[in-house]
Amino acid sequence: MFGVDEALAFAVIRAESGFDANAVSKKGAIGLMQLTPATAEWCCEKLGDDFDENRLIEPAYNLKIGIYYLGYLLERFGNVEDAVRAYNMGPNAYAKTKENGGAVYPETSAYLKKVMFYKNIYIIIY
Repeated sequence: MFGVDEALAFAVIRAESGFDANAVSKKGAIGLMQLTPATAEWCCEKLGDDFDENRLIEPAYNLKIGIYYLGYLLERFGNVEDAVRAYNMGPNAYAKTKENGGAVYPETSAYLKKVMFYKNIYIIIY
């Protein structure tokens, strides 16, 4: 879906929410793919869908939006590692860091390792 392979989608879900559809972060990210309402609303505009923040805990709704967003990041950054870093940091913050040759946050480096670890497991399963 949206150019995202299943193994990567499952890996991001595992890293973001541990497959808890009701997860809410300290920063207000919601659901399986831990989408902020602002990001989800932007994605819905691009998809031509109605945005409903209350539905972000619904797995199918959250997955459609989150996988669209991950696909957008893959297209924008051109590779999995950069897309995953951008998913964690936010695309504009990551692009600015990359542009300036700066280091990503230690949290982002750890996140990338975690996602790639899970992705390799899900490749074997699927």
